[in-house]
Amino acid sequence: MDLDAALSDDGRKLVSDYHLATLSTVAPDGSLHVVAVGFTFADGVVRIITSDGTQKVRNIERDPRATVGQVAGPQWLSIAGEATIERDPEAVARAVELYSARYRQPQPNPKRVVIRIEPKKLMGSPSLRATLPPSTPPVSESGDRNATESKKRHAATPKLSSRLVTEVPDPRFVMSGDGIRIATYSWGDTDAQTVLCVHGFASSSRDNWVGTGWVRDLTRAGYRVLAVDQRGHGASEKPHEARVYTMPSLVGDLLTVLDTYLLDDVALVGYSLGARVGWQLAVDAPQHVSRAVLGGIPDGRPLARLQIEQARAYAEKGISVEDPVTKNYVTLAERVAGNDIRALIALAEGMRLADSDPDPANPPTQPVLFATGTEDAIFERSRLLATATPQGTFEPIPERHHFNTPGSRDFREQALSFLSQ
Repeated sequence: MDLDAALSDDGRKLVSDYHLATLSTVAPDGSLHVVAVGFTFADGVVRIITSDGTQKVRNIERDPRATVGQVAGPQWLSIAGEATIERDPEAVARAVELYSARYRQPQPNPKRVVIRIEPKKLMGSPSLRATLPPSTPPVSESGDRNATESKKRHAATPKLSSRLVTEVPDPRFVMSGDGIRIATYSWGDTDAQTVLCVHGFASSSRDNWVGTGWVRDLTRAGYRVLAVDQRGHGASEKPHEARVYTMPSLVGDLLTVLDTYLLDDVALVGYSLGARVGWQLAVDAPQHVSRAVLGGIPDGRPLARLQIEQARAYAEKGISVEDPVTKNYVTLAERVAGNDIRALIALAEGMRLADSDPDPANPPTQPVLFATGTEDAIFERSRLLATATPQGTFEPIPERHHFNTPGSRDFREQALSFLSQ
């Protein structure tokens, strides 16, 4: 079944917001085996990450019938279908990427597998299920229903479907001033107002903006979206030399992208490191940025607490990381397929080679929305940056930490409201 089309807007919200669920499978004795899980819905399928060899995995390999149930107050959904177990590293990485956007970054698990459910049946509260408008078949002159013409008319009518995850086009590469290939992606009407999206450390355009619903919601609102894989990330080139990862270089990449696409000014949406680079672009080239949304922006030098030598020893020799902060960054780097840890270490080191701190005494003068998760360690410091910005406003994102704020519907809605002003 097309679950995208079967869910209402409220239904799609329920399966994208932070809610736990239950997974029911058939136990060896024929009874139900029910456990609490987190799940994601994207690309038309339900995904659940778990460890290989668990009872639910063994149940599915014996009997593929599975049902995910979710309750939020008086509303409920039940999605039933046939399940398979995926062990391919790319499939696991994709599932972890989606899980991180909806919930939180999971701990490393070498035994991780994916339970993939192809939806066959949907049950739930009426408000969560889409109601297609009724239609009347054409009537012939004799009064008979013309079934043939009706079928043709319905076949020509597009499905009322809205994908939760947008297709990612092939990247268009832009050559930076120092000869590094930068991957860019474009969605929407090229004549519409452009929103430039800049992702965070160890992320990518796909990870930060596509899988979390940003591209979908921005294009629905009539914007053209232009996303950039920052150097060292995604499909962009990944040098291992720290000297190429300075703030002027990262800002210069964005200016080169705007020149290549012949864009005079854009609205900017950035998160974490991308917000830090966006701040500097707005300060250094104010004529190119009309307004900005800066999410999870640090008030100090990005990645300053990362223990470079421990991270390098892990990347080059496999030596375990002892520092908790560094371990979190390494885990973050490893969760996205295609990341090059050596390049990301070089980026963290390069950001220390020059003054990379946002200067509250020299803030952007454009309208800026600052948004940070209430569980983020930098929450109060981000608020202070907003206070120092002449046209700055601050929006807390409830019950979100640094790594799962990009997937918050509240964040997207606040940003869309701000951009429309």
